[in-house]
Amino acid sequence: MPWKGESRVWRYHAVRQDEKGTEDVTANAKTYSSTVRKCFAGFAAAAFMVLLAAAPAAAQWASGTTGMEYRPRLSTAEEIAMAQHVLSGVAPSADDWARSTKEYQEANEFDRQTVMDEKRREYIEKFKLYVRPEVLVVGARVQLSPYSDVNKGFIIESFTDQTFFAYSFAGQNYAVVIPKLMDYQWIGIEKEFAKPIIAARTAHSKYINVVIEFEPKFGDKNPIELQGKQYRLLAGEVASISLYGYGSDRVLWSRNGIGRGEKNRNSLINLQGKN
Repeated sequence: MPWKGESRVWRYHAVRQDEKGTEDVTANAKTYSSTVRKCFAGFAAAAFMVLLAAAPAAAQWASGTTGMEYRPRLSTAEEIAMAQHVLSGVAPSADDWARSTKEYQEANEFDRQTVMDEKRREYIEKFKLYVRPEVLVVGARVQLSPYSDVNKGFIIESFTDQTFFAYSFAGQNYAVVIPKLMDYQWIGIEKEFAKPIIAARTAHSKYINVVIEFEPKFGDKNPIELQGKQYRLLAGEVASISLYGYGSDRVLWSRNGIGRGEKNRNSLINLQGKN
């Protein structure tokens, strides 16, 4: 069962447009835009998906949060949509967003226009006051490989270089794209500390919950067709990635993203320099 608020993670297969992949999972603007587009440019020519078959040479080990009772709140589809529109500079239809609200849909025919006008004003004000969050959060159920005694770790098999997290809001589709997601496919951990992950994976048919905090970086102005639908792209960089057992807030494994790790190191260097 997916967690409340979970996105769906899709893998694009150009040959079979209607086939979806794993379900219920989750700098410079011009340069980042080019990177994102390149991630999707090869989809039309791709005939099949290839998962990583081996762990990278340098394992990425867990941070100090393992074992803590903490799970960040998953971002809503509205939050994803708002970030995409603000970063892309393309305003959505305030009328469509107002019509998507529970208040409008439940209003009687006499009050509906009044509710519509009120919700429309609220959304316009939200955009005026919007401040880009430091991170947004996607959650997913992913398939995990068996533990490798040789390489000392797991592989998140649901991640591919063509994975995106799908959302829908107010009649539009949104795709969260993490260009460097494959850098986080490998879960390096010693066997003695991997036992809770192994137990969680075994109890739920190879699946485990993953939560990714990502820094929103870029919103594409032009929608792109994926799986026969038009999606608005929101791209970002991993701030942290964590594993959880089914229905649990206890962190089984966690690590910071490359960017966050670099920021933390720079902050420490700056702090030491002041002393």
